[in-house]
Amino acid sequence: MLTTVIIAAALLTWAIHLVERGWHQREEALMLAGGLVVLTAGAVFFVYFLLSRLFGL
Repeated sequence: MLTTVIIAAALLTWAIHLVERGWHQREEALMLAGGLVVLTAGAVFFVYFLLSRLFGL
């Protein structure tokens, strides 16, 4: 389960990088990609904590 947290944290840092790069270059596609990665990482965190509460992991 620690691997899941590490992957989600890596996704978040990559998303922040994409959004920052898109902001500086004024590219909406990079900001959108970063936002989608943030949503994905948020969903991974949500499922991880939901499963850990249900199964006591």
